[in-house]
Amino acid sequence: MVCRVPHSHIFFYAALCVPLWAQAPPAGFEQVDHEIELGVLPGQLRFDQERLAVAPGSKVKLTLVNTDSMQHNFVLCRRGEGVVAKVADATLRLGAQASEKHYVPDLDDVLVSTKAVFLDQQDTIWFVAPTTDGDYPYVCTLPGHAYTMKGILRVGAVSVARREVPIDNLRYRVFRGKWQRLPDFEALSPVREGELEGGMLELGPLGENQDFGAVFTGSIEVKESGAHTFFLNSDDGSRVFVDDREVVAYDGVHPASKEQRGDVELTAGAHQLRVEFFQGGGGQVLDLAYAAAGGPRRALSTKKRARPRVTPISVHHHPVVMRVHVERASARTVAVGLPGGMNYAFDAARCSVQFGWAGAFLDVSPDRDGRGGRPCKTLGPRFAVGDSGFPLRAADGASKPARFRGYRVMPTPTFEIDWSGVAVEWAIAPAPEGVGLVYAFTFGAPLAADVMFVIDAAGLTLSSSLGDLNQGRLEVPAGTKTFTVTVRNPEAVR
Repeated sequence: MVCRVPHSHIFFYAALCVPLWAQAPPAGFEQVDHEIELGVLPGQLRFDQERLAVAPGSKVKLTLVNTDSMQHNFVLCRRGEGVVAKVADATLRLGAQASEKHYVPDLDDVLVSTKAVFLDQQDTIWFVAPTTDGDYPYVCTLPGHAYTMKGILRVGAVSVARREVPIDNLRYRVFRGKWQRLPDFEALSPVREGELEGGMLELGPLGENQDFGAVFTGSIEVKESGAHTFFLNSDDGSRVFVDDREVVAYDGVHPASKEQRGDVELTAGAHQLRVEFFQGGGGQVLDLAYAAAGGPRRALSTKKRARPRVTPISVHHHPVVMRVHVERASARTVAVGLPGGMNYAFDAARCSVQFGWAGAFLDVSPDRDGRGGRPCKTLGPRFAVGDSGFPLRAADGASKPARFRGYRVMPTPTFEIDWSGVAVEWAIAPAPEGVGLVYAFTFGAPLAADVMFVIDAAGLTLSSSLGDLNQGRLEVPAGTKTFTVTVRNPEAVR
């Protein structure tokens, strides 16, 4: 982890720096008040818990477990307006030092942090919580991740309790077969059964890779009567019963792409839990947690899982431009990743920007693994950019043919276009703030006649070096050599 020297005015500090492989508790932390395992939602640029709670001055052990295709870290910050944005901006300015510093800037606003860990790695830190009540933000500071990958550590009146076994008497039965949906397991004979001593749902100990099913049974202890929410995600199908009542299901063959939720009224005390799961091929995921209304989320599964087939392409300090087939994009897409976590898909056939996405860049495993040839996956939440084809038009708004001539990468990705005899260079950079892009147009010679810039303005915030846009239209007068348009999507800011 990244160590910091405590300041007298900061009551939050890392207890000791230890190598990743050692991970032994520092002196005084053999027993802790709070033990937190924090994971990530694969492919979603989000932590699996966005609200944590500890008591003032308590001893905390926090483990970041990465089950995603991208690197991630955990950075806890001071309270205050704009602190997360300040820390994220400082990370981008680390330059070549970013990797060796685990993407953590040297700021007093950073209270404690983990290393940046890869897929199937974890890092543990121990610290003493602040003595001042309040909400302390935490964030992943890898380029572009801070837009969505953040949460709040609440310091306040929280009961201090030792770690409990989440599921009592947790047993499993394994079945073999090929299914498209969950079968009636009670009509089948298991090939093996056993007990999971850790009291957490986990697929690894089952020893199966594909074409199998499993039924887990045990009991959970509910602290208070009232409404409870169960959170389920899986690859492939799954279903959860509490006291023989189906609470939530995510059946069928699918990736772990969308967490499902189900509500149930429970009384205080023990309740029987039954979880059904089946696996076809590919990745294996089974994530389950629950929470009382207004209470903290309690994990019922570990973060350990089979390694997904992922080949991520990362963007660090220089742009990355790739001619690839991208999911839900045109066949002649040029995918562009920009430093800072802003990316976009350029359609070379139509000479237009189709959409953008914030966060990490591309997973090219569908194109490269096995027989390949499938579309690459974007690794961040998409946002609209008002695509309406090539955005330059005649003065009356009429379209004229545009022909893609090529591109150059440095210093800013720039597309060369022949617009019916007019040479146009279109450079595209990240918006200076928020989620969006800056379009910079440069003509080979000053325009001989007025033209118009046209974009679908729905849901967008637009500005230009030439003045305001009127319903997505901007008049570009004759004699113009260069102009810019900034396209922001406020709905994508999180």
